[in-house]
Amino acid sequence: MLQMNPVKLTITSKILITQDGKIISNNPLHKSKYGKELKTRDNKGYLVVSLMHDGSKNARPFLVHRLVAETYIPNPDNKPQVNHINGIKTDNRVENLEWVTAKENAKHAYKLGLTLNGRQSASIRMKNIHANKDIRFRNYAS
Repeated sequence: MLQMNPVKLTITSKILITQDGKIISNNPLHKSKYGKELKTRDNKGYLVVSLMHDGSKNARPFLVHRLVAETYIPNPDNKPQVNHINGIKTDNRVENLEWVTAKENAKHAYKLGLTLNGRQSASIRMKNIHANKDIRFRNYAS
């Protein structure tokens, strides 16, 4: 059975977050959305959902993978970032997420050959013997 934990964002707005990354309205005051999966949108490859926060009258975007991690994954070392283990930014299943430091996240992205925009990259390092400096050239493949 799929387990869901409620996350209270405001006094009147509640959501359910599933272990596979779905965000479901649990607010009976919004009858048209109650019990339905909320729409997500793409933000630089990551899924975001718009939710009310701290009594604000305007919705703000929340990263779905962070909501899933904050709900289901303990973070005893207080690591600041959530990593997608398989490198797929839209795969927000709890088993694909882990808390990491910025350094761990960067190492993981390098290991998988990822960049910030999701394209694979390759780099060449050369030594400028006259200036005694390393020069790095990066090539992006689509």
